Amino acid sequence: MRDGVEPPPSKYPQSSDGTLTPIANLKWPALAGINSPKTIPEPRRANGDGPSGAWPFLVPQVDEDGNEIGGIRLPDQAVPIGTLTGWNFRVASSGNPQAIVPLLGSLVPFAKTAADRNGDPRKALDERYHGKLDYLGRVTESGLSLVKQGYVLAEDLPYLLQRAAAGWDWTTSRSPVTTAQK
Repeated sequence: MRDGVEPPPSKYPQSSDGTLTPIANLKWPALAGINSPKTIPEPRRANGDGPSGAWPFLVPQVDEDGNEIGGIRLPDQAVPIGTLTGWNFRVASSGNPQAIVPLLGSLVPFAKTAADRNGDPRKALDERYHGKLDYLGRVTESGLSLVKQGYVLAEDLPYLLQRAAAGWDWTTSRSPVTTAQK
């Protein structure tokens, strides 16, 4: 704005383009050991807070990996190593395990190889990328596109690449999850 340049267009999720959806229409993948957000109870209006009943329960729609399709898709989502959420379910020992802890996100990593998927419907890293260099090249392309569109500053690209490389190293150094670990 200081240079008289308009900001980039909003990418906020919207019902009109399908990036915002009623929770009943959420296309969440079946992930072992991960509750579906569809189990979250609908928000309700309190007495005296307008008409009684449920508020509209709209959530960002997700892709086949469980990553949001609307909004500004940083390389973490555009070139994923797993499913990213902006929430976690509360642990049962704390009570109300169907409630979420907002703004405390999760990374549910992809399997390293197709053989390690163990029923996971999401493609493994080796089904998506031809190694770390291919992955980082795609992250770079994604980041450069966001710079060109005006959503990311050029000086932030090295940090995005560093974070992507560390995420790849962490994900690929993990032991495969066995049925007993789920």
